[in-house]
Amino acid sequence: MKSADFYLLPPWNSWEFHNAVISMTPLYAFSLRWFQYYGLGYDCHRRRLSFISDNLAEVGRGKEPVFVFCHLVTPHPPFVFDEQGRPLETDQPFSFNDGTDLYGTDKSLQDRYRFRYTQQVQFINSKIKAAIETIISRSERSPIIIIQADHGPGTMLDLEDSDPLDDGLTQRLSILNAIYVPEQMRRFLYPDMTPVNTFRIILKHGFGQPLELLPDKSYYCIPSDLFRLTDVTERIR
Repeated sequence: MKSADFYLLPPWNSWEFHNAVISMTPLYAFSLRWFQYYGLGYDCHRRRLSFISDNLAEVGRGKEPVFVFCHLVTPHPPFVFDEQGRPLETDQPFSFNDGTDLYGTDKSLQDRYRFRYTQQVQFINSKIKAAIETIISRSERSPIIIIQADHGPGTMLDLEDSDPLDDGLTQRLSILNAIYVPEQMRRFLYPDMTPVNTFRIILKHGFGQPLELLPDKSYYCIPSDLFRLTDVTERIR
């Protein structure tokens, strides 16, 4: 989103694409420490997440109204922090794979996924909580803050199964959707709201835009067939 009025960029090159290619070749194993030295792999991901969370509360300090968007790829794999924010090391090539694409059918890796996912949640929760408290304390008027996940964990999900088990489906589609709004807007939020209506409610009741709510439905697809969507609303309810 570099077309934004203000684009906050780390002072180092994150090299996501280069790292993704290198991690699929023998070069990754042959020169692992050299790549990490240049900000690749797990160390790069740690620094990127820390940079975002450390600067989140600073970008809206001006007097004019701002819309700030930030994408934290966590607690999504790869797992790079323990609950104290200390680095986690691994012998697996760096990737953003999830579910069975990450651990296959290895039960021990599933268990490790759960444990490390929980560790990373605990750490990132502490960072986001601190940023939110700072933003609210500095705001002359009540801000609007949305913390919204794009999907839940994948410990029980076969990503290429077009008819996944209900438990895996429910886990994947259960997201955190926490919304902080001025008091007069809170009564318009409701428990089974899906992300499709988050901004519709805010724009309608906070900014007077003539937007109606859309049906709160959930859909599922497999990565190899992204445009074949299956309505699974009733299954997960």
